[in-house]
Amino acid sequence: MLAEERHKFIVDLVREQGTVTKKELAKLLNVSVETIRRDLEVLTSNQLVRKVHGGVVSNKFYTGKYPEMDYGRRKQSEKLEKSEIALTAVSFVEDGTSVALNSGTTNEAVARELAFCGKRLTVLTNSLTIVDILREDPKIQVILCGGRFDREENAFFGALATQFLDNFSVDLLFLAVSGVDLFKGCTDYKDEEASLEKKMVAISSKVIVLSSSNKINSASLLHICGLDQVSFIISDSKLDKEVVKRYAEMGHDIVVANPRGHSLLEDLDD
Repeated sequence: MLAEERHKFIVDLVREQGTVTKKELAKLLNVSVETIRRDLEVLTSNQLVRKVHGGVVSNKFYTGKYPEMDYGRRKQSEKLEKSEIALTAVSFVEDGTSVALNSGTTNEAVARELAFCGKRLTVLTNSLTIVDILREDPKIQVILCGGRFDREENAFFGALATQFLDNFSVDLLFLAVSGVDLFKGCTDYKDEEASLEKKMVAISSKVIVLSSSNKINSASLLHICGLDQVSFIISDSKLDKEVVKRYAEMGHDIVVANPRGHSLLEDLDD
């Protein structure tokens, strides 16, 4: 990967997560920490990021002290958009369905809607937060995918988690991703997350991608699946109509939620 490509990746990642360490960047880009240090010097001099102890933060989030955890930032960001997406997503869940939810704040919003939908469901997830949201509903059977515990994400990843999924075949996967692109498909940043998400796609009869409007037409480092493997995409009400039209012309439907969470796209063919 050329230096310019690394720089773009780093800036996009920092804008998405708010903060990232030098060690994380070195692992993601498969280069030395010294190479990352030189890259960050360039980006800092151009005022694209700000250096903090051990890494960098986005100028948007910089407060003069080390920022809070990435997961905490994501949980607080785009609450309205995630609520719109979640309410629309649940409208596609029928009674008796088995549903897989990968970890993340968008699917946590989906779980909160499922907890009040009144339907008999089986939910398979790697997220402890989602388990906690659903545990009080007697109509929902919850299956937790075990493995290596990631404290920051409050979820399980790794080879054991991926192998555990081989025991299942589910009706529907709500796949929350970091990027959606017409040609690059669905992508994510972290290798263990991407591996588990690939397996979830493989065991699911139907895949619905959940993506906020700012992630449409963007791509992260690691490929999860092509859009040909996706039934349709659900996004929030801020998504430009021209984007919806362009995707439809290429054979990929996007269901856009209105501010109250209802679908603006009717008669969608499965």
